[in-house]
Amino acid sequence: MHKNWQEIVTDLKERRIFELLDDPKWDFRTMNALKKSTGMSEREIENIITKHLGLIRESPVRDEEGRRLFTLATKKLSLGEVLNIIHTSLTKST
Repeated sequence: MHKNWQEIVTDLKERRIFELLDDPKWDFRTMNALKKSTGMSEREIENIITKHLGLIRESPVRDEEGRRLFTLATKKLSLGEVLNIIHTSLTKST
């Protein structure tokens, strides 16, 4: 069960990432969007994502330009993600 990030994340920089991922206007955010909105480096953002793997997840699907997509772990899988997982499972089975 995923916990509420607002109760866990206290660092202001980390909270900014979570606020962006929690924005209802977006299902996912790219690294570039996170960098632009926060002014943080990719390394800083990667460290925050890694630190909070139980609260943030990377989509198995990339955007149309091949960029990695991130969202809160509490957000439901999109149809594209589900189809990608099924496709990957089927193509790996023998």
